[in-house]
Amino acid sequence: MRLYAKTLRTCSRELARTGSPSDRLQPVYVMVKKACGTFDKGAKCWDAAISVSDAGGGVTGTANERIFQRSIDCGGEAQGNGSNLLVDAESKGEEIKAEAG
Repeated sequence: MRLYAKTLRTCSRELARTGSPSDRLQPVYVMVKKACGTFDKGAKCWDAAISVSDAGGGVTGTANERIFQRSIDCGGEAQGNGSNLLVDAESKGEEIKAEAG
């Protein structure tokens, strides 16, 4: 779970490291930034799952089990949604590249 959270957080760090894009690539940047925000949300979900589980990943107690299940569902959903947004951004980048010749 920690690895999932860490991996999802990588997007925002890497995007910040790249700096501001050119005007032409701004639409792609906006899409990637949104994807990274979705990944950040997913990382928080994984953090919530970690907070109610023991060192071995087990969960005890009905309330904790509900929190855990909602959290891992949220984390997985965010990973999928963020990935879809990145695919859209890649398509937009290819579109811009084709227009530029």
